[in-house]
Amino acid sequence: MEVAVAMPLLMLILVGLVDFGRAASEAIDVENAARAGASYGARNVGLAADAAAIQGAALADLSQDIDPLAVTVVSERYCECSDGTSVNCSNKCSGLLPQMYLRVRVGKTFHTLLGYPGVPNQIDLSREVRLRVR
Repeated sequence: MEVAVAMPLLMLILVGLVDFGRAASEAIDVENAARAGASYGARNVGLAADAAAIQGAALADLSQDIDPLAVTVVSERYCECSDGTSVNCSNKCSGLLPQMYLRVRVGKTFHTLLGYPGVPNQIDLSREVRLRVR
């Protein structure tokens, strides 16, 4: 009798732990994809402007379990002076060229296996990596 009462609760806990592990794994994959895209684009100024290649590098880094069509990749390059003020990349900062940065955001919606009370069925996973362009 006790097993019949405890078994459904234990199964729910087990499925919840599997969902938590899946969410953590996909969050790590999303962060790694953002880092791969930013690393690719930060190698030089020409690559930082190639959004399609940055997206390709990010998607190529995803694990095989993630559908690349369900992932969004957005890259943005911008420039700052050494004091942190934002400027147009063609302007100069006190006679010096500004520092160029690349920001890559990767996002994906995670869907749980079951509906849990008090927990949303969808979780937006989003990671951003910012690197200085060489």
